[in-house]
Amino acid sequence: MATATTQPRVVVGVDGSARAELAVAWAAEEAVRRGLRLHILHAFPLDFSMVANDLLSAAEAREMGERICEAAADRARTSHPGLRVSSEVRLARPAPTLVDASRDAAVLVVAARGRGAVSGKLLGSVSRHVAANAHSPVVVIRHPQARGPLPVVVGVDRSARSTAALAFALADASRRGVPLRAVHATHADVAAGTPAPDPGPSAPRPGPPARGRGPSATDRRARRAGTEQLLRSVMDVASRFPAVEVDFQQVRARPVEALLRQSGEAGLLVVGSRGLAGLTGLVRGSVSQGLLSRAECAVAVVRG
Repeated sequence: MATATTQPRVVVGVDGSARAELAVAWAAEEAVRRGLRLHILHAFPLDFSMVANDLLSAAEAREMGERICEAAADRARTSHPGLRVSSEVRLARPAPTLVDASRDAAVLVVAARGRGAVSGKLLGSVSRHVAANAHSPVVVIRHPQARGPLPVVVGVDRSARSTAALAFALADASRRGVPLRAVHATHADVAAGTPAPDPGPSAPRPGPPARGRGPSATDRRARRAGTEQLLRSVMDVASRFPAVEVDFQQVRARPVEALLRQSGEAGLLVVGSRGLAGLTGLVRGSVSQGLLSRAECAVAVVRG
């Protein structure tokens, strides 16, 4: 078992489940893209009653974890020759262990759901807890990694953490060589026929607003001004990644539903953990469960 280090790394939580294997595959590719080491972590909450009743000893629990880590490391090295891989087993509760490991992680990768029973619920509700509390960006995996030049989709609003999510998404799109789609979703009414704001000749155009009975002229002007400001902010951050093609879309829908629809044609969906307006509380409660358990692609949660 490799010793821990404070050097930046991609950390992935494993428990021997099929979903965890998907997380390892995603994390290994991410480590290659970033030129970082892959660190495989297994955490097992050994219960006192297990030891007292001779169900499982600490030595047996550690040996089981090391076998799980070794199998994951072998798969990562086989699929990515030359990848630096380390591993670690901790006899502790998975959620706080993964959060602690995120302190020196460039990104933390977990599966949306793992095993229960003896091996512990490492990656079920734990993944939501980690997404809400980790110190690094968290990527939650439910499906095999998509192939092909699929865009990175990011939900944006006017919050600071949305800006952090946007920067993460742009950097990821740059590494993958794919376009970025920035989606601003609001379920506020938009006036029928209201044109999209003109951001200038060199910026991407927002999608046309949905038609319907609209708000007052004052509200329309305020919302148009807000959209223009948001678009300028998006393009200001995007200017740091000139090779990435950016598409800004404003849609009238509940943010979670809008982003779920986008996830079907995305390689990665990126959201901020807290935001303003429609993105408030994005990784807590039923909203987080909607994204983390229903998205059709990997979901990255960035706390800012």
